[in-house]
Amino acid sequence: MTVVKATSELERLGVRLYLKDGVIRCRYKPGLDRKKALPYLEVIANREEEARAVLELWGTPATPQDAERVKRAFSRPGTFIVYDERTGEMRWIC
Repeated sequence: MTVVKATSELERLGVRLYLKDGVIRCRYKPGLDRKKALPYLEVIANREEEARAVLELWGTPATPQDAERVKRAFSRPGTFIVYDERTGEMRWIC
């Protein structure tokens, strides 16, 4: 399983990964059965450097519309999205 797929599945389950001071952290939705997230978190832990790079590229969407586009992009198999902060554009890589 790839880091992007694991991150997408975590988002679907209600786990939000983010970086703080270079450390990967998680936020959980209330009421989430955390056992379901463990296999995906293991992928992230085993590929920490790759996961950190993906999270740096992924970033935080600027608007609710961007957030919806990101959500749709990661729901399509084989799609990866990069947000360019310099231009404000989102690039789709398949």
